[in-house]
Amino acid sequence: MPNSTPSTAQSHPVAYALAVLGGGAAAVAAAREAARRGPQVALLVPGEAEAEPDASGDFARAVRRLQARRGLPAPPLPVDEPRIDVFRGPVRFSRYRTVSVGGAEVRFGKAVVATGAEAGVVAVAGAEEAEPLRPHELDRLGAPPQRLAVLGSDGEACFWAQQLRRLGSEVHLIAAGPRLLEASDERAAQIVARRLETEGVRVRTGCEDVSLDRTGNRRGVLLCRGERREKLLADEVLVCPAPRPRLAGLALETAAVAYGARGISVDDRLRSSERHIFAAGGACGPNFASPEAEEATGRLAGWNALAWVPRRLGRCVVPRYTPTDPPIVELGLRPGEAAAAGIDVEPRRVEFRASHAAEPDEGEGYLALLLEPRGRVVGATIAATGSEELALPLMLLMSRGLPLRILGAITPCRSGRARLLAALAEK
Repeated sequence: MPNSTPSTAQSHPVAYALAVLGGGAAAVAAAREAARRGPQVALLVPGEAEAEPDASGDFARAVRRLQARRGLPAPPLPVDEPRIDVFRGPVRFSRYRTVSVGGAEVRFGKAVVATGAEAGVVAVAGAEEAEPLRPHELDRLGAPPQRLAVLGSDGEACFWAQQLRRLGSEVHLIAAGPRLLEASDERAAQIVARRLETEGVRVRTGCEDVSLDRTGNRRGVLLCRGERREKLLADEVLVCPAPRPRLAGLALETAAVAYGARGISVDDRLRSSERHIFAAGGACGPNFASPEAEEATGRLAGWNALAWVPRRLGRCVVPRYTPTDPPIVELGLRPGEAAAAGIDVEPRRVEFRASHAAEPDEGEGYLALLLEPRGRVVGATIAATGSEELALPLMLLMSRGLPLRILGAITPCRSGRARLLAALAEK
């Protein structure tokens, strides 16, 4: 079977050990992981091939690079890999262990649903009239808007506020809660908020009631902060709604797969209510929709679908990554989650100063660890330039269940911050 979409209907279904539904990062990761184990894998990509949008102009090209950095565009499909057959077309479960895709039917022993997530609904009063943008629509603009309002307080909103400010827009970041990044460690969030304000992003928090209207080519953002009301005029409004699973049209009821508004219900091995069907990435809900979680859960689902000894999601260390500058990386449990699970933990914290940095412009940073009594790391938060590199040794320790003191025997090459991590292990 060639790696292409069949052009005509087939009288007999083609049989595969595994069928992967989806075309994003989770689906590609699942297909590749399964193909490494030997069998032929069918990758069923919903929809027809999409033309690349016109990205003429420096601003549009810059935005597309940022979208790619956030994992918004789908990765290249493995059309040249010999153990993966790629089909394109409308995808739906047609009967037991059978999926129809375009004019073909594919039978499978196991399946992985990894259709990803799509932009959620913009739930702001006046959105129909004001027509706010979402991140995947930014490359339609020919130039940076002179004045931009960004609604949100999570990592996506902070990322786009910072990047668009750097591209030349006057940016107003409007948050409903009392602070930015409410789900993250408070000290880490303070470092990011201070950097945003230093770069010129105008942050407004505590905006309990926000609505939009439109006057000519300008959008009005009406804010209510306690008893104070104000109106901000902007050329464009950017909203970063929570993603929702892309499950429409799959006919999951035909496959007897249980799902709801938040996605497909899965267990710790990513199995759905039907034990031969697995799910990964944004199809499982917003908690799995980040690029990092898409990649990790895709590999896990591809492994578990064909493995004699499956792996558990709880043993995987999936970072929660906030892509600001400086970035925030969170690993494992947060303090509240550890207390709820009845785990006795010892916190350790260290502040990074510019003098600890390899380069003077790296600025301030913060590292917090949660250690269980035997010294194993069960949670970590890093907010600093280069936090991704600092997270790698901690991820290795957590995945292997090793104590922090092992890092005390390692002599870092150059990084002053890595030296602080080693010194922290010796306390």
